[in-house]
Amino acid sequence: MEELLGKEFYDANEHWTSTLRVRDYHSKFHPEHMPRDVSTFTVKDKSGKLQRELVQSGCVDPEQLSDIVEFHIQVVTTTLGLATDFDLSNGQVQKVRQKGPSSCMC
Repeated sequence: MEELLGKEFYDANEHWTSTLRVRDYHSKFHPEHMPRDVSTFTVKDKSGKLQRELVQSGCVDPEQLSDIVEFHIQVVTTTLGLATDFDLSNGQVQKVRQKGPSSCMC
């Protein structure tokens, strides 16, 4: 994420909203909500770099985005390949539903 956004727009201690970040020697994350509702990364894309990447990849329709977008990125793992099904918690599914039509999963 830092490589894409640069140090000016990304700080792991602010945007890496996961309890696992301590494994990479960052400060401990204290979620305000229940952990299953917190996304792995929460980034307010002030530079527009993340928006451009997602639009270019075909994941996001640029008509659905405002000038500054706050992205909630959930990282999930599978035991097989990239095309494998994965699970999201009910809290994450509800977050996608609440965010409306500009939410996407890619």
